[in-house]
Amino acid sequence: MNILRYLPLLFLAWAMNAFADDNWQGGEASKLLPEVEAILASTDIGLNDLFRIAELTNPDMAVARIEIEARNGRMQQAGMYPNPEFLIAANEMYIDDPSFHKLKVEISQSLPLGGRLGAATDAARVGVEQARENEFQTRRMAFGRVQEWWADQIYFREMDAAFVELVAGADRNLAMAQARFESKAAPEAHVTRAMLEIFDLQVAQQQFQRNRVRSEADMKILFGGIDIPAGRLSDQLYANSQISGLSEDDGSLTTDHPALREAKLGVVAAEAKLKTARKERIPDLNFFVAYGNSLPTEEKFVEGGISFPLPIFSRNQGRILETKALVAMARHEEKFTTHRLESALSLARSRQHTTQQQRVQLTEQILPAAERTLIQAQEAYRLGRVVFLELVDAQRTYKEVLLRTVENRRTQVSVDAEIMSLLGLGPYADHGGIE
Repeated sequence: MNILRYLPLLFLAWAMNAFADDNWQGGEASKLLPEVEAILASTDIGLNDLFRIAELTNPDMAVARIEIEARNGRMQQAGMYPNPEFLIAANEMYIDDPSFHKLKVEISQSLPLGGRLGAATDAARVGVEQARENEFQTRRMAFGRVQEWWADQIYFREMDAAFVELVAGADRNLAMAQARFESKAAPEAHVTRAMLEIFDLQVAQQQFQRNRVRSEADMKILFGGIDIPAGRLSDQLYANSQISGLSEDDGSLTTDHPALREAKLGVVAAEAKLKTARKERIPDLNFFVAYGNSLPTEEKFVEGGISFPLPIFSRNQGRILETKALVAMARHEEKFTTHRLESALSLARSRQHTTQQQRVQLTEQILPAAERTLIQAQEAYRLGRVVFLELVDAQRTYKEVLLRTVENRRTQVSVDAEIMSLLGLGPYADHGGIE
Protein backbone atom coordinates (compact mmCIF):
# COMPACT_ATOMS: atom_id res chain seq x y z
CA MET A 1 0.00 0.00 0.00
CA ASN A 2 1.80 3.10 -1.25
CA ILE A 3 -0.03 5.76 0.77
CA LEU A 4 2.74 8.36 0.38
CA ARG A 5 1.84 9.00 -3.24
CA TYR A 6 -1.33 10.79 -2.09
CA LEU A 7 0.54 13.39 -0.02
CA PRO A 8 0.86 16.03 -2.83
CA LEU A 9 -2.90 15.91 -3.46
CA LEU A 10 -3.68 16.24 0.24
CA PHE A 11 -1.33 19.20 0.58
CA LEU A 12 -2.90 20.94 -2.45
CA ALA A 13 -6.40 20.51 -1.05
CA TRP A 14 -5.29 21.95 2.29
CA ALA A 15 -3.60 24.95 0.65
CA MET A 16 -6.65 25.80 -1.45
CA ASN A 17 -8.88 25.74 1.61
CA ALA A 18 -6.45 27.71 3.78
CA PHE A 19 -6.05 30.58 1.34
CA ALA A 20 -9.61 30.70 -0.04
CA ASP A 21 -10.55 33.82 1.98
CA ASP A 22 -7.27 35.74 1.76
CA ASN A 23 -8.64 38.20 -0.83
CA TRP A 24 -10.99 39.93 1.64
CA GLN A 25 -10.55 43.68 1.38
CA GLY A 26 -12.99 45.01 3.98
CA GLY A 27 -15.27 48.02 3.57
CA GLU A 28 -17.07 49.41 0.53
CA ALA A 29 -15.56 52.91 0.39
CA SER A 30 -14.63 52.74 -3.28
CA LYS A 31 -18.28 52.17 -4.24
CA LEU A 32 -19.40 55.15 -2.19
CA LEU A 33 -17.16 57.85 -3.65
CA PRO A 34 -19.51 58.73 -6.57
CA GLU A 35 -22.21 59.72 -4.08
CA VAL A 36 -19.75 61.95 -2.24
CA GLU A 37 -18.68 63.56 -5.52
CA ALA A 38 -22.32 64.23 -6.41
CA ILE A 39 -22.88 66.01 -3.10
CA LEU A 40 -19.72 68.08 -3.46
CA ALA A 41 -20.73 69.10 -6.99
CA SER A 42 -23.97 70.70 -5.78
CA THR A 43 -24.26 74.47 -5.44
CA ASP A 44 -25.31 74.42 -1.79
CA ILE A 45 -24.07 71.89 0.76
CA GLY A 46 -26.26 71.62 3.84
CA LEU A 47 -25.68 70.10 7.24
CA ASN A 48 -27.50 66.89 6.29
CA ASP A 49 -25.20 66.60 3.27
CA LEU A 50 -22.22 66.78 5.62
CA PHE A 51 -23.73 64.06 7.78
CA ARG A 52 -24.03 61.83 4.72
CA ILE A 53 -20.46 62.50 3.59
CA ALA A 54 -19.20 61.68 7.07
CA GLU A 55 -21.21 58.47 7.11
CA LEU A 56 -19.45 57.41 3.93
CA THR A 57 -15.92 58.64 4.63
CA ASN A 58 -15.32 59.14 8.38
CA PRO A 59 -12.44 56.84 9.44
CA ASP A 60 -13.81 56.19 12.94
CA MET A 61 -17.14 55.04 11.53
CA ALA A 62 -15.38 52.86 8.96
CA VAL A 63 -13.33 51.21 11.71
CA ALA A 64 -16.49 50.61 13.76
CA ARG A 65 -18.16 48.88 10.80
CA ILE A 66 -15.10 46.71 10.18
CA GLU A 67 -15.10 45.77 13.86
CA ILE A 68 -18.58 44.30 13.36
CA GLU A 69 -17.22 42.17 10.52
CA ALA A 70 -14.35 41.04 12.74
CA ARG A 71 -16.72 40.12 15.56
CA ASN A 72 -18.90 38.18 13.13
CA GLY A 73 -15.83 36.22 12.08
CA ARG A 74 -14.98 35.57 15.72
CA MET A 75 -18.52 34.31 16.35
CA GLN A 76 -18.31 32.00 13.36
CA GLN A 77 -14.98 30.63 14.53
CA ALA A 78 -16.19 30.12 18.10
CA GLY A 79 -18.74 27.51 17.01
CA MET A 80 -16.36 25.41 14.92
CA TYR A 81 -15.09 22.01 15.96
CA PRO A 82 -11.33 21.48 16.12
CA ASN A 83 -9.87 20.18 12.87
CA PRO A 84 -9.17 16.46 12.65
CA GLU A 85 -5.54 15.42 12.43
CA PHE A 86 -4.31 13.23 9.60
CA LEU A 87 -1.17 11.22 10.20
CA ILE A 88 0.93 9.04 7.90
CA ALA A 89 3.55 7.18 9.89
CA ALA A 90 6.09 4.45 9.57
CA ASN A 91 6.76 2.89 12.97
CA GLU A 92 7.98 -0.19 14.76
CA MET A 93 10.90 -0.27 12.35
CA TYR A 94 13.54 -2.83 13.33
CA ILE A 95 17.08 -1.49 13.38
CA ASP A 96 18.62 -4.81 12.43
CA ASP A 97 16.27 -5.26 9.49
CA PRO A 98 14.55 -1.98 8.35
CA SER A 99 12.38 -3.88 5.89
CA PHE A 100 10.32 -4.99 8.87
CA HIS A 101 8.10 -2.04 9.84
CA LYS A 102 4.53 -0.85 9.95
CA LEU A 103 3.01 1.74 7.66
CA LYS A 104 -0.27 3.28 8.79
CA VAL A 105 -2.75 6.08 8.18
CA GLU A 106 -4.34 7.62 11.28
CA ILE A 107 -7.15 10.12 11.81
CA SER A 108 -7.73 11.66 15.23
CA GLN A 109 -10.42 14.07 16.37
CA SER A 110 -11.04 16.13 19.52
CA LEU A 111 -14.64 16.52 20.71
CA PRO A 112 -15.42 19.45 23.03
CA LEU A 113 -17.81 18.34 25.75
CA GLY A 114 -20.24 20.09 28.08
CA GLY A 115 -21.70 22.51 25.54
CA ARG A 116 -18.50 24.53 25.38
CA LEU A 117 -18.90 25.52 21.72
CA GLY A 118 -22.44 26.72 22.26
CA ALA A 119 -21.41 28.86 25.22
CA ALA A 120 -18.48 30.32 23.31
CA THR A 121 -20.77 31.11 20.35
CA ASP A 122 -23.27 32.84 22.63
CA ALA A 123 -20.48 34.97 24.14
CA ALA A 124 -19.20 35.88 20.68
CA ARG A 125 -22.72 36.73 19.50
CA VAL A 126 -23.04 39.26 22.33
CA GLY A 127 -19.73 40.71 21.17
CA VAL A 128 -21.26 41.31 17.73
CA GLU A 129 -24.17 43.16 19.34
CA GLN A 130 -21.70 45.24 21.35
CA ALA A 131 -19.85 46.15 18.16
CA ARG A 132 -23.11 47.31 16.57
CA GLU A 133 -23.87 49.54 19.55
CA ASN A 134 -20.33 50.89 19.36
CA GLU A 135 -20.97 51.76 15.71
CA PHE A 136 -24.09 53.71 16.71
CA GLN A 137 -22.14 55.50 19.44
CA THR A 138 -19.29 56.29 17.04
CA ARG A 139 -21.80 57.62 14.51
CA ARG A 140 -23.41 59.95 17.05
CA MET A 141 -20.03 61.27 18.16
CA ALA A 142 -18.89 61.78 14.58
CA PHE A 143 -22.11 63.60 13.70
CA GLY A 144 -21.64 65.85 16.72
CA ARG A 145 -18.16 66.77 15.54
CA VAL A 146 -19.50 67.36 12.02
CA GLN A 147 -22.17 69.73 13.35
CA GLU A 148 -19.52 71.51 15.39
CA TRP A 149 -17.33 71.87 12.28
CA TRP A 150 -20.28 73.12 10.22
CA ALA A 151 -21.12 75.65 12.94
CA ASP A 152 -17.51 76.84 12.96
CA GLN A 153 -17.60 77.53 9.22
CA ILE A 154 -20.86 79.48 9.44
CA TYR A 155 -19.50 81.20 12.56
CA PHE A 156 -16.38 82.29 10.68
CA ARG A 157 -18.57 83.62 7.89
CA GLU A 158 -20.78 85.63 10.26
CA MET A 159 -17.76 86.89 12.18
CA ASP A 160 -16.26 88.11 8.91
CA ALA A 161 -19.41 90.12 8.29
CA ALA A 162 -19.28 91.44 11.86
CA PHE A 163 -15.66 92.51 11.46
CA VAL A 164 -16.47 94.26 8.20
CA GLU A 165 -19.12 96.26 10.03
CA LEU A 166 -16.81 96.97 12.99
CA VAL A 167 -13.88 98.03 10.78
CA ALA A 168 -16.20 100.32 8.82
CA GLY A 169 -17.28 101.95 12.10
CA ALA A 170 -13.68 102.24 13.26
CA ASP A 171 -12.77 103.86 9.93
CA ARG A 172 -15.51 106.42 10.44
CA ASN A 173 -14.14 107.19 13.90
CA LEU A 174 -10.67 107.58 12.43
CA ALA A 175 -11.99 109.91 9.74
CA MET A 176 -13.75 112.08 12.34
CA ALA A 177 -10.64 112.16 14.54
CA GLN A 178 -8.47 113.18 11.59
CA ALA A 179 -10.97 115.85 10.57
CA ARG A 180 -11.07 117.33 14.08
CA PHE A 181 -7.27 117.10 14.40
CA GLU A 182 -6.77 118.91 11.08
CA SER A 183 -9.19 121.62 12.22
CA LYS A 184 -7.23 121.85 15.49
CA ALA A 185 -10.34 120.87 17.45
CA ALA A 186 -8.73 117.69 18.85
CA PRO A 187 -5.20 116.44 19.64
CA GLU A 188 -3.32 113.93 17.46
CA ALA A 189 -3.72 111.37 20.24
CA HIS A 190 -7.32 110.93 19.09
CA VAL A 191 -6.08 109.88 15.65
CA THR A 192 -3.54 107.49 17.15
CA ARG A 193 -6.15 105.94 19.40
CA ALA A 194 -8.52 105.46 16.46
CA MET A 195 -5.73 103.78 14.49
CA LEU A 196 -5.06 101.49 17.48
CA GLU A 197 -8.70 100.41 17.51
CA ILE A 198 -8.44 99.42 13.85
CA PHE A 199 -5.21 97.55 14.59
CA ASP A 200 -6.89 95.60 17.42
CA LEU A 201 -9.65 94.56 15.04
CA GLN A 202 -7.09 93.37 12.50
CA VAL A 203 -5.33 91.30 15.18
CA ALA A 204 -8.64 89.69 16.13
CA GLN A 205 -9.28 88.86 12.48
CA GLN A 206 -5.86 87.22 12.23
CA GLN A 207 -6.71 85.06 15.22
CA PHE A 208 -9.84 83.86 13.43
CA GLN A 209 -7.74 83.02 10.41
CA ARG A 210 -5.57 80.78 12.61
CA ASN A 211 -8.72 79.11 13.87
CA ARG A 212 -9.69 78.46 10.26
CA VAL A 213 -6.38 76.72 9.63
CA ARG A 214 -7.03 74.42 12.59
CA SER A 215 -10.53 73.82 11.29
CA GLU A 216 -9.11 72.64 7.96
CA ALA A 217 -7.07 70.03 9.84
CA ASP A 218 -10.23 68.90 11.65
CA MET A 219 -11.98 68.58 8.29
CA LYS A 220 -9.33 66.14 7.05
CA ILE A 221 -9.92 63.93 10.07
CA LEU A 222 -13.72 64.12 10.00
CA PHE A 223 -14.17 63.41 6.31
CA GLY A 224 -11.31 61.02 5.64
CA GLY A 225 -9.23 63.51 3.68
CA ILE A 226 -12.16 64.84 1.62
CA ASP A 227 -11.99 68.60 1.00
CA ILE A 228 -15.30 70.31 1.77
CA PRO A 229 -15.75 73.71 0.04
CA ALA A 230 -16.70 75.80 3.06
CA GLY A 231 -17.75 78.69 0.83
CA ARG A 232 -20.67 76.62 -0.52
CA LEU A 233 -22.07 75.63 2.84
CA SER A 234 -25.71 76.70 3.06
CA ASP A 235 -27.77 77.86 6.05
CA GLN A 236 -26.79 80.17 8.87
CA LEU A 237 -26.43 79.93 12.63
CA TYR A 238 -29.97 79.75 13.94
CA ALA A 239 -30.98 82.32 16.50
CA ASN A 240 -33.13 79.92 18.53
CA SER A 241 -32.45 76.41 19.74
CA GLN A 242 -33.66 73.69 17.37
CA ILE A 243 -34.85 71.69 20.37
CA SER A 244 -36.09 74.49 22.61
CA GLY A 245 -39.50 72.81 22.90
CA LEU A 246 -38.06 69.54 24.18
CA SER A 247 -39.41 68.66 27.61
CA GLU A 248 -37.41 67.03 30.38
CA ASP A 249 -39.23 63.74 29.76
CA ASP A 250 -38.52 63.60 26.02
CA GLY A 251 -35.87 61.04 25.17
CA SER A 252 -34.73 58.20 27.39
CA LEU A 253 -31.11 57.60 28.17
CA THR A 254 -32.06 54.48 30.13
CA THR A 255 -32.87 52.47 27.02
CA ASP A 256 -31.99 54.52 23.97
CA HIS A 257 -28.33 55.50 24.24
CA PRO A 258 -25.95 53.12 22.45
CA ALA A 259 -23.19 53.60 25.04
CA LEU A 260 -25.56 52.42 27.75
CA ARG A 261 -26.85 49.56 25.64
CA GLU A 262 -23.26 48.56 24.96
CA ALA A 263 -22.49 48.68 28.70
CA LYS A 264 -25.51 46.46 29.44
CA LEU A 265 -24.35 44.05 26.78
CA GLY A 266 -20.93 44.14 28.43
CA VAL A 267 -22.51 42.56 31.50
CA VAL A 268 -24.19 39.91 29.34
CA ALA A 269 -20.92 39.24 27.53
CA ALA A 270 -18.97 38.89 30.78
CA GLU A 271 -21.57 36.48 32.16
CA ALA A 272 -21.41 34.48 28.93
CA LYS A 273 -17.62 34.27 29.25
CA LEU A 274 -18.01 33.08 32.83
CA LYS A 275 -20.41 30.39 31.62
CA THR A 276 -17.89 29.36 28.96
CA ALA A 277 -15.07 29.21 31.50
CA ARG A 278 -17.12 26.94 33.74
CA LYS A 279 -17.88 24.60 30.85
CA GLU A 280 -14.20 24.50 29.95
CA ARG A 281 -13.56 22.63 33.21
CA ILE A 282 -14.56 19.52 31.26
CA PRO A 283 -11.64 18.61 28.98
CA ASP A 284 -11.95 17.49 25.37
CA LEU A 285 -12.52 13.88 24.45
CA ASN A 286 -9.95 12.62 21.92
CA PHE A 287 -10.30 9.51 19.78
CA PHE A 288 -8.35 8.08 16.87
CA VAL A 289 -8.72 5.41 14.21
CA ALA A 290 -5.79 3.97 12.23
CA TYR A 291 -5.39 1.55 9.36
CA GLY A 292 -2.16 0.10 8.03
CA ASN A 293 -0.13 -2.91 7.07
CA SER A 294 3.02 -4.64 8.23
CA LEU A 295 5.89 -5.01 5.83
CA PRO A 296 7.12 -7.18 4.28
CA THR A 297 4.34 -9.59 5.29
CA GLU A 298 1.56 -7.24 4.00
CA GLU A 299 -0.59 -8.09 7.02
CA LYS A 300 -3.39 -5.60 7.55
CA PHE A 301 -4.24 -4.14 10.95
CA VAL A 302 -6.66 -1.63 12.52
CA GLU A 303 -6.08 0.51 15.61
CA GLY A 304 -8.40 2.71 17.63
CA GLY A 305 -8.48 4.46 20.96
CA ILE A 306 -9.98 7.16 23.17
CA SER A 307 -8.16 9.52 25.50
CA PHE A 308 -9.66 11.74 28.15
CA PRO A 309 -7.48 14.14 30.21
CA LEU A 310 -8.14 13.90 33.95
CA PRO A 311 -9.03 17.31 35.46
CA ILE A 312 -7.06 16.77 38.63
CA PHE A 313 -4.73 19.76 38.82
CA SER A 314 -6.21 22.29 36.41
CA ARG A 315 -9.97 22.72 36.41
CA ASN A 316 -9.81 26.16 34.78
CA GLN A 317 -9.92 27.79 38.24
CA GLY A 318 -7.89 30.81 37.18
CA ARG A 319 -10.04 31.53 34.13
CA ILE A 320 -13.22 31.22 36.19
CA LEU A 321 -11.85 33.63 38.79
CA GLU A 322 -10.84 36.06 36.05
CA THR A 323 -14.26 36.04 34.38
CA LYS A 324 -16.01 36.52 37.73
CA ALA A 325 -13.97 39.70 38.16
CA LEU A 326 -14.86 40.76 34.60
CA VAL A 327 -18.56 40.40 35.43
CA ALA A 328 -18.14 42.69 38.45
CA MET A 329 -16.20 45.20 36.34
CA ALA A 330 -18.89 45.17 33.65
CA ARG A 331 -21.62 45.88 36.21
CA HIS A 332 -19.65 48.82 37.60
CA GLU A 333 -19.08 50.10 34.05
CA GLU A 334 -22.82 49.97 33.40
CA LYS A 335 -23.53 52.07 36.50
CA PHE A 336 -20.76 54.51 35.64
CA THR A 337 -22.03 54.89 32.07
CA THR A 338 -25.55 55.58 33.33
CA HIS A 339 -24.38 58.28 35.73
CA ARG A 340 -22.04 59.80 33.14
CA LEU A 341 -24.75 60.11 30.50
CA GLU A 342 -27.33 61.47 32.94
CA SER A 343 -24.81 64.05 34.17
CA ALA A 344 -23.91 65.03 30.60
CA LEU A 345 -27.58 65.48 29.69
CA SER A 346 -28.29 67.51 32.81
CA LEU A 347 -25.32 69.78 32.13
CA ALA A 348 -26.30 70.18 28.47
CA ARG A 349 -29.86 71.14 29.41
CA SER A 350 -28.49 73.69 31.87
CA ARG A 351 -26.22 75.16 29.18
CA GLN A 352 -29.17 75.24 26.80
CA HIS A 353 -31.30 77.19 29.28
CA THR A 354 -28.47 79.63 30.06
CA THR A 355 -27.66 80.17 26.39
CA GLN A 356 -31.29 80.92 25.55
CA GLN A 357 -31.52 83.47 28.37
CA GLN A 358 -28.33 85.14 27.20
CA ARG A 359 -29.62 85.19 23.62
CA VAL A 360 -32.77 87.06 24.65
CA GLN A 361 -30.79 89.60 26.65
CA LEU A 362 -28.19 90.13 23.94
CA THR A 363 -30.46 90.38 20.90
CA GLU A 364 -33.47 92.13 22.43
CA GLN A 365 -31.86 94.42 24.98
CA ILE A 366 -28.09 94.84 25.01
CA LEU A 367 -27.25 94.85 21.28
CA PRO A 368 -29.89 97.47 20.30
CA ALA A 369 -28.84 99.65 23.24
CA ALA A 370 -25.14 99.36 22.35
CA GLU A 371 -25.89 100.24 18.72
CA ARG A 372 -27.88 103.33 19.73
CA THR A 373 -25.14 104.40 22.14
CA LEU A 374 -22.50 104.12 19.43
CA ILE A 375 -24.50 106.14 16.92
CA GLN A 376 -25.16 108.83 19.51
CA ALA A 377 -21.49 108.92 20.57
CA GLN A 378 -20.31 109.24 16.96
CA GLU A 379 -22.65 112.14 16.31
CA ALA A 380 -21.81 113.82 19.61
CA TYR A 381 -18.06 113.51 18.99
CA ARG A 382 -18.47 114.88 15.48
CA LEU A 383 -20.14 117.94 16.98
CA GLY A 384 -17.57 118.17 19.77
CA ARG A 385 -19.99 117.42 22.59
CA VAL A 386 -18.13 114.39 24.07
CA VAL A 387 -14.50 113.48 24.52
CA PHE A 388 -12.93 110.86 22.25
CA LEU A 389 -12.61 108.29 25.03
CA GLU A 390 -16.40 108.14 25.29
CA LEU A 391 -16.60 107.34 21.58
CA VAL A 392 -13.91 104.66 21.94
CA ASP A 393 -15.76 103.16 24.88
CA ALA A 394 -19.01 103.06 22.90
CA GLN A 395 -17.22 101.48 19.93
CA ARG A 396 -15.62 98.80 22.10
CA THR A 397 -18.89 98.05 23.86
CA TYR A 398 -20.70 97.59 20.56
CA LYS A 399 -17.90 95.37 19.25
CA GLU A 400 -17.99 93.14 22.33
CA VAL A 401 -21.78 92.82 22.26
CA LEU A 402 -21.89 92.10 18.53
CA LEU A 403 -19.22 89.41 18.75
CA ARG A 404 -20.86 87.88 21.81
CA THR A 405 -24.15 87.71 19.94
CA VAL A 406 -22.58 85.70 17.14
CA GLU A 407 -20.71 83.56 19.66
CA ASN A 408 -23.99 82.91 21.49
CA ARG A 409 -25.52 81.47 18.33
CA ARG A 410 -22.42 79.32 17.86
CA THR A 411 -22.74 78.03 21.44
CA GLN A 412 -26.39 77.24 20.84
CA VAL A 413 -25.46 74.95 17.96
CA SER A 414 -22.91 73.17 20.16
CA VAL A 415 -25.47 72.60 22.93
CA ASP A 416 -28.11 71.39 20.49
CA ALA A 417 -25.65 68.95 18.91
CA GLU A 418 -24.78 67.53 22.32
CA ILE A 419 -28.41 67.05 23.37
CA MET A 420 -29.41 65.60 20.01
CA SER A 421 -26.49 63.19 20.22
CA LEU A 422 -27.36 62.12 23.76
CA LEU A 423 -31.03 61.54 22.96
CA GLY A 424 -30.62 60.28 19.40
CA LEU A 425 -32.82 62.99 17.89
CA GLY A 426 -33.19 63.82 14.20
CA PRO A 427 -30.24 62.66 12.10
CA TYR A 428 -28.58 61.32 15.26
CA ALA A 429 -31.19 58.54 15.54
CA ASP A 430 -29.70 55.06 15.31
CA HIS A 431 -30.37 52.99 12.21
CA GLY A 432 -28.95 50.04 10.37
CA GLY A 433 -25.86 51.79 9.00
CA ILE A 434 -25.00 52.77 5.43
CA GLU A 435 -27.80 52.16 2.98
